[in-house]
Amino acid sequence: NKTMDTEDQEREPPSERPASDPFTPDELEQLKTQMKGYRCTPEQLALLKEALHSYEGTHSFHNYSKGVKSDEARSNRFIVSFHVEDPIVFDDDGTQWIPTQVL
Repeated sequence: NKTMDTEDQEREPPSERPASDPFTPDELEQLKTQMKGYRCTPEQLALLKEALHSYEGTHSFHNYSKGVKSDEARSNRFIVSFHVEDPIVFDDDGTQWIPTQVL
């Protein structure tokens, strides 16, 4: 058995948050303030398009399917296209949004 030193014993355990409520209202406001001025660069947009393009075609999505193994045919999904539109900025709060469409 490994013993914990005094510093480890005094630490608070990490708080567990439900997935449905990952941020406190104060944290959410801070995040919104920080992200308001963020803008995607043309290079970042090109990387996003390239990354999402790699999902087009037939691929195994076993990691998104409960109880399905990667070699099972039922894990395969076909994506016709993954379209990324130009970013838009909302006038009301200045948030940038990148619309995407999966077919």
